[in-house]
Amino acid sequence: MKIAVIGDKKRTEEFITAFGNLHEVVTVSEKQLPSEDLTLYNAVFDLNYESTPEHIRYYAPLKNRPVIISAVKTTLQREINRTGSVECALLGMNCMPTFINRPVLECTVADRYDRDTWNNLGELLNKKISIVDDRVGMVTPRIVCMIINEAFFTLQEGTATIKDIDLGMKLGVNYPYGPFEWAKKIGYDEVYEVLLAVYKDMCDDRYKISSLLKQYALQHKS
Repeated sequence: MKIAVIGDKKRTEEFITAFGNLHEVVTVSEKQLPSEDLTLYNAVFDLNYESTPEHIRYYAPLKNRPVIISAVKTTLQREINRTGSVECALLGMNCMPTFINRPVLECTVADRYDRDTWNNLGELLNKKISIVDDRVGMVTPRIVCMIINEAFFTLQEGTATIKDIDLGMKLGVNYPYGPFEWAKKIGYDEVYEVLLAVYKDMCDDRYKISSLLKQYALQHKS
């Protein structure tokens, strides 16, 4: 299978690590998109779509072609409604850093028939597919970002140090990374933007963002 992948260096490298040994993965830059013949690819993955939603104009005409977009800070239905006519098989995926090269891909569909498309891709990619509701934040990103946010509140209050919080979460609940370690790997600005998108969508104070996390996001914006 020949796959086109669009995204920043961190995400594309993780994608290639996950799938490069199974299929021909071609990195397509944003500058190439206007002239790239995307019909030459069996599937297109836009790992940074939420930052460049205007890319939909290149994907919409690809009749029945699987186009997988990062859909944590948006929803598939929102993109379809905003765009109008979409002829490609538009699918959503959790494309946050550290979540691409995992045994289970967290995915969304706008149409129940697209489940078959995802399941077929899952077999080709040698990954299990977990279909979740088409909601802002999905499931895992929302939970992980809330944990990170709570860790920042804990640090902000002076309850514990970064080292102690990270060690406690890894030893206590067997997380692969501590909250601060994970936030750094994902990107502080990415964590902040996910929480902000969920807060705007839900209007729920549970998702209010720690001022310290916001400060980190502004200081380390990628």
